Amino acid sequence: MTVQTFPSIAPSTGSDEKRSYNVRKTNFGDGYQQRVADGLNSARTVWNLSFQGLTTTDANTVEAFIEARGGHESFYWTPPNGSQGRWVCEGLNRVEEGNAHASISVQFVQSFDL
Repeated sequence: MTVQTFPSIAPSTGSDEKRSYNVRKTNFGDGYQQRVADGLNSARTVWNLSFQGLTTTDANTVEAFIEARGGHESFYWTPPNGSQGRWVCEGLNRVEEGNAHASISVQFVQSFDL
């Protein structure tokens, strides 16, 4: 299956990035602890994105793209000031703003698919 690329619609400013690390820990006596990265891809990035003031056409494009992936299929996306990678989006929130405009909020989670 061919991996699709997210439409070239930029998120609004104020989108935030969060990084977490998978670490295995072993506790020893006297408070000592040993830590090691858990797996090859132990750092994962999550972006909380907001697309505000989209035209109905752009909002429909974003929504249709996310819907087509069904929450399980990864896609290519380039974060602000970052490099293109694979991401998954498990859902979205759409708010109709009137005057043929809408806002969409999504969470993109870094994917390490084969």
